[in-house]
Amino acid sequence: MNYDNAPGHNTEERLSQLCRWVIDAERMGIPYGFSLPGLKLSPDNGMAHTRKCLEALALF
Repeated sequence: MNYDNAPGHNTEERLSQLCRWVIDAERMGIPYGFSLPGLKLSPDNGMAHTRKCLEALALF
């Protein structure tokens, strides 16, 4: 998952889509990661990884 490739017309829409992908991937047990400008989170899964990803999106 990549911020630049996430659908949306603005930052908020793109972050929202990345959040949805994180939640969906975790629910399905699929390892996930993403990159934001200045940050790359390698694929993983589990509650700690979900928390790290959602926090990064919230603070972006």
